[in-house]
Amino acid sequence: MSTSPAPSVVRGDITLQPSYFTSSLFVEPLREDIAHLDNNASSSYVNASKQPFTYFKMLWTDYGWSWLHFKVFDGRARESFIRTVLRCFAEYIVDAVNPLAQTVALFGMYTFFMSQPSSSGPSLHRVTHIAMPLDMYKSLLELPQNLAPPHLAPLQPY
Repeated sequence: MSTSPAPSVVRGDITLQPSYFTSSLFVEPLREDIAHLDNNASSSYVNASKQPFTYFKMLWTDYGWSWLHFKVFDGRARESFIRTVLRCFAEYIVDAVNPLAQTVALFGMYTFFMSQPSSSGPSLHRVTHIAMPLDMYKSLLELPQNLAPPHLAPLQPY
């Protein structure tokens, strides 16, 4: 009698557990990366006041954020990964006292969510909506009024 190898386990494949993405090992560096993105986008906002989102997307690509979706391929871990990244951007929207920082976090959340691969082989798990706590919703509703100063006015249409 011979036994065949189990098809569910492939030798050499490493799969991150979903709990890793909610641990401080992942979340703290991610928060630092979001703060770094915000600092760079905010400090150079003056140069890009005519096309702020286009300039943000250029920074997003230059700093390697466009590759973030290829960090995780496993479905279970990917769900946790995407939700954690979106939650960290949401925290930044709520906790930031600077409306420009809130806008950068909103741009980041939108760009990350909308850049999920939709057609790939093999297909990758996608999140279909962004979980939005009430405090974040309230912060988003207040954001247009917070962008009233003349130097932030170009951000209002976004």
